[in-house]
Amino acid sequence: MRQIECAINGLGARKGNADFSQVVIEVLKQGNYQIDIDTSLINRVSDLVNEITGIKNKEET
Repeated sequence: MRQIECAINGLGARKGNADFSQVVIEVLKQGNYQIDIDTSLINRVSDLVNEITGIKNKEET
C-alpha cells in the first residue's frame, strides 16, 4: 500500500477515513515503515483547516 486516505478535524471522516494524526502516530509506533512527515506541523494543519472551514479538531472541543 502506498497511500492512506485520512481526515483532518473530521473533514472527510464521513467516507470512513481515519484521523490523520492518529494514523501517523500508529504508523510511527510500528517502526517498520518509513514516512516523511514533519509531525511538528500536524497541529498547524489542524489549525489551518479550522481557520478555513470552521471545523475544529474533535479533541479541542
